[in-house]
Amino acid sequence: MDTDPATPHWVLGASVSLDSALLNAANGAVSFGVADGGVFHVFASDPNSAFTPGTSFTLTVILADTSVATVSTTIP
Repeated sequence: MDTDPATPHWVLGASVSLDSALLNAANGAVSFGVADGGVFHVFASDPNSAFTPGTSFTLTVILADTSVATVSTTIP
């Protein structure tokens, strides 16, 4: 999954709250600032039952200073 519509992966959505509009551009790309201590939410659809128990996902964020933040989770 990523935000690049040129890849075979499906697009993630991002927003600043659970009920605000997505920050993605019309082509699926997304880039936005987050203040220190700020939060954002990532949304994904499940077109092919990707979210089945035991499935693992990793979210990688590349920050403006080129540092990388990564978090992984497994669906219970």
